[in-house]
Formats: sequence, C-alpha cells, structure tokens
Amino acid sequence: MLKAAVVATAFCAGYLLYHQGHRSAQTGDDGQAVETGEVLPQATVGARRPDFAQRDVQGMVRRMDEWDGSAVVLNFWASWCPPCRTEIPWFINMQAQYRQAGLQFVGIAMQDAEETTDFIEEHGINYPVLAGTRATLELMARYGNDAGALPYTVFIDRDGIITRQHYGPLSREQLRRMVQKLLLAGNQRRDAAGQH
Repeated sequence: MLKAAVVATAFCAGYLLYHQGHRSAQTGDDGQAVETGEVLPQATVGARRPDFAQRDVQGMVRRMDEWDGSAVVLNFWASWCPPCRTEIPWFINMQAQYRQAGLQFVGIAMQDAEETTDFIEEHGINYPVLAGTRATLELMARYGNDAGALPYTVFIDRDGIITRQHYGPLSREQLRRMVQKLLLAGNQRRDAAGQH
C-alpha cells in the first residue's frame, strides 16, 4: 500500500512538473525522450492519432504506425490503479476474441518496466505494453488527457482516426459495445465517402 502511495505521489509530481515546463518530448533513434521545446497539439475525436515511438517492456522501440490498418484500443494504466486492474482481464479476453477481426490493444503503463513486466507475467497480458517514461505524461496529454486521469482509453479506427476518448474505468459491456463500433468505424466512413 505504501509503495502504491509513493508511486501515485511521484506520478502527480511528474505531472505538475510537466505542466510547469510544457515542453515537447519526442523519441530519438535510441528510444530516449528528446526535448524539442515545441508545444504539440492535443488530439480530439475525429482527428488523426498522434505518432509516437516508445520502448516496450522488453526494451524494443515500438511505433504507433506499426498498428496502422488495425482498430486500436490504446490504454494508459498502472498496476497500482484498482480500476485499471479490473479492466485488464477484459482487454485480454477481447484481444483474443477479436484479434482475427483486426483489433489491437496497446497498453502504456505509467510505471517502470520491471514492475510492469511482473504484472504482465502474472496476468498473462496478450498485447503489447509500452513502459512509462518521462515523455509518457506528455503523450497522454497529446492523446487528449490533460488531467492525467487513469485509466484512460483511446479508440482509434483502421484509418488512424480517434473515434472515442474515455476517462476512467469502462464496464465490460461498455467496452464490448465500443470495440464492436470501432471495428466498423473505418469501413463505414469509407463506404459513405464512396457513395458521394
């Protein structure tokens, strides 16, 4: 319990520092955050998802564009966050159920790789999880969460368009409905464009 309180305090302190400086951090070729001084726009529903590169828990640099063409559920979470822990089994089940339909969950953990790896192994997470870095707070803000609330989930269609941003926990039924809509979203837009 004390460890969770310390991590939560560190998270809040980091978030405040981010807002004081509000500098853009991009990832260099080595996967480390590079300060650019540029303030990047915040994504909203209907906008194209921001690009980013960040290391996963194995240390491999993963880029958002590697999931282009898939319907993506991007989830910011931490193992010390009880609602996050409640959602994870549903994400695991839906990833298995809808993988062949083109669904891809991507987790971004707001904690270090070692703690995250332990949680992944314990719970059998079957989708990519990126480890928290100093740039993660800004990344979450770029995806529309200026408040730093966890969990935070962004739904991105096959064309890379953000269809929904959800603050706080999802119920299992909400998640199922949102995933089913997400899998249809890009197709419906392309069909509508073709009819005009």
